[in-house]
Amino acid sequence: MEYSDIKDMLKDARNLATGANDIQTVNILKDIQLEVYDLLEDNRVLRDELHDLRNQKIQMENFEYSGENNVYFKKGNNAEIYCPSCLDGSGKIIHMMLMEGYMNYIASCPVCKHKVSTKINNPNYQSRKF
Repeated sequence: MEYSDIKDMLKDARNLATGANDIQTVNILKDIQLEVYDLLEDNRVLRDELHDLRNQKIQMENFEYSGENNVYFKKGNNAEIYCPSCLDGSGKIIHMMLMEGYMNYIASCPVCKHKVSTKINNPNYQSRKF
């Protein structure tokens, strides 16, 4: 049943009650109508949240976490690394900058400033010396 169907049924019921000059019934129907509007809005919000969660799940299926390196890679492409804090926390896909450290590499997020020590030594990845 669609929103417009419920709305039409409530209007018909209110019109019938109005014709009968029954104030109490009209008021009850108005209250029911307001509750239905609230429920429909709640339903819309929940549907939007479900849609967002499904999209986030689909998005996360494209990434794999490397516990050894403490970063995310896109599946099949380890030439780019992504911030685990941003991806896990807010679902944002943020490339990390890779800097050469003393004995390893430091991956740094330009957004949340999260830094991890990593063993990445991938010739396809553009490291930056600071």
